[in-house]
Amino acid sequence: MYEHNEGKWFFQGESTEPRAGSGQGRSKRGHETFTELINELYPICLDCGITPSLFHESTIDELIDLIKSYGRKEEARQKENIVLNYMLARQIGENVAILFNKDAKVTQLWDLYPDLFKKEKEISDRKVREAEMEAYKAKFTAFAYSVNSKIGGENN
Repeated sequence: MYEHNEGKWFFQGESTEPRAGSGQGRSKRGHETFTELINELYPICLDCGITPSLFHESTIDELIDLIKSYGRKEEARQKENIVLNYMLARQIGENVAILFNKDAKVTQLWDLYPDLFKKEKEISDRKVREAEMEAYKAKFTAFAYSVNSKIGGENN
């Protein structure tokens, strides 16, 4: 490393390694000293949930990996929130549509998230089949009463 003003130059020379920040070569951000890089990384690491002790025990590459991992997790969390908000808006729209159009249908939760609500869908389907069977039995009984009354049979 070469002396420069109050600190040492960070990453002098050409980098021969594929990872930014590892090996030699000047940092792309223009950090003149290792201390500048550490001072910039520390608050970022704290914001990412990296504890001070982990910060001081980790290498620069490990810290950069942790920061990138935090960014990926944060992006996934934001996408999840966007999807949930979209689904909520869709459900609200469907429920409002019922007020204006009696033929409008509300998408059931198990249709939106089939993997999460398999049991609930099975229970709902069974209840629908049971209700349909009861309606069929009532219609058949009413039909039987009408036929019996026409031919003069008994209705029990």
